[in-house]
Amino acid sequence: MFKIKEVAKKDFNDLYIFVKKHLHEQGLVEIDFDPAHFNNYMKSAFYNFKTIGLYHSDKLIGALMCWITANYYNSKKLCFIQLLQIENKENLRTPHAYQLLLNELYEVCSKENVTKIICNENDILLDKNTKLTMLIKNQWEEKEPVWSRTL
Repeated sequence: MFKIKEVAKKDFNDLYIFVKKHLHEQGLVEIDFDPAHFNNYMKSAFYNFKTIGLYHSDKLIGALMCWITANYYNSKKLCFIQLLQIENKENLRTPHAYQLLLNELYEVCSKENVTKIICNENDILLDKNTKLTMLIKNQWEEKEPVWSRTL
C-alpha cells in the first residue's frame, strides 16, 4: 500500500506543490509571501537536504525533509527535520503514515551516526493527543519552548 523512497528529481514538481499546500494548511502564507524566494529555497533544499517521500499508488502523499549537520562545538551529528507532512485526503494522514516516515529517518540517522533528531511539534499535523502519544511512543522528549519576537 505505502512505499517509501528518496524523492527523485522527476518528483520535484509534486514535492513543490505538496510543500506549498503544507504552508497554506498551516496558515504560513500571508500577504508578504514571496513565490520567487520560495521557489529558490525549494530548489536549494531539494539538493542540500535529505528528502524522503511516502508514496501511495506511486503518488507522493507525504514527505520528510531533513538536514544532517555536526554540532558547532563537537563532532556529534544532528538531524533537523525541516518538513514532516502527510497529505490530508482519503484519510491518509494517520499516525501509521507518520511512523513509516520516522522509521525511515531512524535508519538514515543510524547509518549517518546521528546522535540527536530535532523536530518542531507544529510540523506534525495530527490532533494534539494523537501527536503526543506518537511522539512519546517514539521516545521523543519535549524540551523548553522556543521564544520568538516578530519585528
